[in-house]
Amino acid sequence: MKRIDDFLNRLYQDSGLDPREIKDMKEEMRTHLYAYIEEAKQRGLTDNQAIEEAIENFGQEEEIFADRFDDRLDTQVSVVKAKSKQMISAIVILSTIILLAITAWGVKQLNQHEREVFYNGVSGALFMNEQPDMDALKKEVDRAIEEKVIKDVVITRGTHSSSPIIYKTIDSEGFPQDDSIAVTTKIERIPAIYPNQEDVYLVAYSYNILRFGSVLQLAFLLCIAFVLTYIARIRGRR
Repeated sequence: MKRIDDFLNRLYQDSGLDPREIKDMKEEMRTHLYAYIEEAKQRGLTDNQAIEEAIENFGQEEEIFADRFDDRLDTQVSVVKAKSKQMISAIVILSTIILLAITAWGVKQLNQHEREVFYNGVSGALFMNEQPDMDALKKEVDRAIEEKVIKDVVITRGTHSSSPIIYKTIDSEGFPQDDSIAVTTKIERIPAIYPNQEDVYLVAYSYNILRFGSVLQLAFLLCIAFVLTYIARIRGRR
């Protein structure tokens, strides 16, 4: 029926819906209209009267479209909101992972530089005069410990295990360890040599560092958690 087709075309011409959705909705509406028209004709109405009554009884064009379009729109809005939340979550997690990695790398580089400054200060105190300047040495060590650049230090005259100790901050043998999931204690032993000087010193010191591998593992676990959550939500909708 051309009038019904014209009516449906006007109804959905500016809907902005997907063509397949429009086609399905038109067919559904056409089925209801045809059924009503047949029922009206059985009551004695002419074709034109039945069509007119069918259109009137199905409401104004704007109301028909509004009700159906609002339902579809609500569904689409819900889907968009859900996808937006997932996208935001993904961005937040990814940003957190990147921030953790950058922070860990930056802290590692900064601490390395601070230890180099400490070693240079100690070397300066050892070779400042003919004999080590113990006051300057103690001052440099105290500063480094207070600023948490190092934990402990042992300095010997010579590089052998039996070399005499000229300065230390620990009483026990070996450096105390602070191992945990996130932090570990490392020990460095660096010879201190100065041109035209016969003395050779060994500067051994310990310091805590962040386990960079643990940071990466944490980031990896966050990624897995997000992926599993996303998969569970998709399956839940099905």
